[in-house]
Amino acid sequence: MGDVAFIQVDGMDIIIHTARCQNTHPAFFTEFGIDITEKYLVVKSMQHFYEACAPILKEIIYTVSPACLTWNFTQFPYTKLARPVWPLYANPWKSNEERPW
Repeated sequence: MGDVAFIQVDGMDIIIHTARCQNTHPAFFTEFGIDITEKYLVVKSMQHFYEACAPILKEIIYTVSPACLTWNFTQFPYTKLARPVWPLYANPWKSNEERPW
């Protein structure tokens, strides 16, 4: 994690670290005395935390900020993509066409 700082701002516990890494385990938080089962937990991660944290969290809510990659791939302006292709088409095999790939 590199250098780590634990700060509290307006009732929020915040962990900041200098090394680029994912928060993959509850121990990342419990080492600082944060009980993630009793608080809202916000992580900048797509999925890395899920396996270890999902069994102990009440709920997981995914959100997307404008600068992040979205899981809704239909929002991207693909110009050189062979179609039909999943996930842009719910069932790309429906027509049973020969694919160019």
